[in-house]
Amino acid sequence: MKIINTSCKTDIAGRFDSETNKSARIASALGYLLFFVPMTMHPESKFARYHANQGFILMLWMTAGVALVATIPYAGPILLFPVILFGVLSGIRGMIVALQCQAKHIPLIGKLILIEFENTYTLEM
Repeated sequence: MKIINTSCKTDIAGRFDSETNKSARIASALGYLLFFVPMTMHPESKFARYHANQGFILMLWMTAGVALVATIPYAGPILLFPVILFGVLSGIRGMIVALQCQAKHIPLIGKLILIEFENTYTLEM
């Protein structure tokens, strides 16, 4: 696991190919619903892999957050609403950002890197 150390600037789209095609943008937006879609449709695209990483982090955070909050007696149902609301709004924001060919981190958790997007690895024979 790695953490991106960038300045306050949240849009890092300048690090990717400026000619990201429409298919890669749509696949990247779908990555917030199913994180593996951008990696399977466009494995060579750093932009698609970045959004796959963001979708994967969001999915893990939602799973862990809901599981932890659900175990709290009495206050769990009250705390569950903000966790789900954050996840849904972050997913919608991520889809819009991907369709606009931008690359902005999810607030609070988006600087984690679980899926490497800077380097792509290929098997050459």
